[in-house]
Order: sequence, then structure tokens, then C-alpha cells
Amino acid sequence: MKGRPRYVRNPEVVLTTVGGQFVLVLEAGARSYSLDPIASGIWRLLETPACSAEIFEALADAFPDEPPDQIAEDSAAVLGDLMAAGLVREA
Repeated sequence: MKGRPRYVRNPEVVLTTVGGQFVLVLEAGARSYSLDPIASGIWRLLETPACSAEIFEALADAFPDEPPDQIAEDSAAVLGDLMAAGLVREA
């Protein structure tokens, strides 16, 4: 996937669980963000740097009953939200 931006977790973010739900806490801003299944999947994938195509492919494999175009749309939106919140950044 040469030439495509790769994404990685912000090392200042801590993952915790609250009431059985995954929550990311950005220590610098003392803010927290709840994760839905797509966001949780993206967070797990970004343990190592990945491009958006790799993220989409992994999620499509993990959710085979979901339409691929919906997964692509949802994963792009979630990745954008994680980037905007400072939880994920380009590697």
C-alpha cells in the first residue's frame, strides 16, 4: 500500500472499559470517547500502522454480513472522527 497515508494510535491515549464498553481517554485533554464496534475494530488494528485500505479489508472480513460499501463509508467516517479528536494520527 505504498504512497497511502498510514495511521497509528496516539500514544497519549489510554484504553479502558466502562460498563462493558471500550472507552478511549486522551490524557492531555482529560476527555473520553466511547467506541462502537467499528471504532473498536479500528483501534485494535492500529496497534501497528495501517492504511485505510488495510483497515477496510480487515473490517470487511470481521463483519462479513455487512455490505462492503457501508463498511467502507463507516470506517472512513470513524477514522476521520478519531483523527479529528486526536486519538489517531498519521504514522
